[in-house]
Amino acid sequence: SDERNLTEPSTNCAKIEEWLTAS
Repeated sequence: SDERNLTEPSTNCAKIEEWLTAS
């Protein structure tokens, strides 16, 4: 899982941003 996050930082960032917006 960690490797995936490092490989796709853009996706991870987008998910965090979406989560913040949802909150």
